[in-house]
Amino acid sequence: MIEQELKSKSKYIDSFLRKEPKVLKKLDEMIEKTDEFALKQYLYYSLMRLTCDVKTFKSDLVAYLAKDRNLAQAIVKKATLATKRTMSNFLTPKITKLDIQKSIQQIGYTAVHNELQLNYAKQYVDLYFKRTEQELKLHLKRSVRLAFLAIELAKLVEFKDTSSAFFAGMNYYIGEMVLFMRDQKRYQEYKKLLEKGLDEKTAELASFGFDLGELSSKMLQRWQMPDHIIDVIANKENPEEIRFNNQKLDTLMRFANYIVKAMDKDDASPQSVWNLASDYLIKLNLEIDPEKWQEEIKTIFIKVLETQYTLFNSK
Repeated sequence: MIEQELKSKSKYIDSFLRKEPKVLKKLDEMIEKTDEFALKQYLYYSLMRLTCDVKTFKSDLVAYLAKDRNLAQAIVKKATLATKRTMSNFLTPKITKLDIQKSIQQIGYTAVHNELQLNYAKQYVDLYFKRTEQELKLHLKRSVRLAFLAIELAKLVEFKDTSSAFFAGMNYYIGEMVLFMRDQKRYQEYKKLLEKGLDEKTAELASFGFDLGELSSKMLQRWQMPDHIIDVIANKENPEEIRFNNQKLDTLMRFANYIVKAMDKDDASPQSVWNLASDYLIKLNLEIDPEKWQEEIKTIFIKVLETQYTLFNSK
């Protein structure tokens, strides 16, 4: 019954998307300039994948970086500072492919990969400082924290596709953020229904006529995100719908989301989240005792909070 209602109401999603504000570089321009933002999304995703497989894609990496002057500048600047070279190359109006190639060789692919992650996250940070709505600011900061936490948890459980974990984290709350930005009145009605005890999907259908999963799916498809990331985000309220090959990424993101929400609480501690965390760790095939868990999660907390502090205090 619910699936039939969703299909019958899909036209409302299309009209909603057509009315979206521009959310390109700062999330505020995402929908109406979909072609340009799709390039950015796909560009960042491709670059992060390429920096994970440098033997195969070394030449492609330079070509992709050359497509975006801001990214090229960031990489050349990183190499300039790391090697204490003069800034002359970085300050020239045009950065050549040779400049990019030399910079990559000097700092290494891991440093390039990390710089790309920070530059992608800075889009959300910029929007955070532009907007005043606390609800939206909370989602933006939580998205950044979730993405970098997902990377560290992926390493802990030996999930190799950290790029997908990062992108899933950055876009995990994208539906909530866009709905809030486009229609705050209905978004507040939705929140009130949740406070009254309605489950999220029922509250979404009652408030918007569609659920956040379907909205997120349509947006991510337009931005050319890969199917496995779309599957995990679109079905976060419907885990039984997740395709088998994507279940480990889904479990990882649910685990990361649980930890992020726990971190928001004043009394959060490794001990307080152990019971449910242990269930997730079993599902992710990691055997670890409570003492080792406390040691690992403390280190992860510190890394994530340091990254968050660097991003949000670099203004």
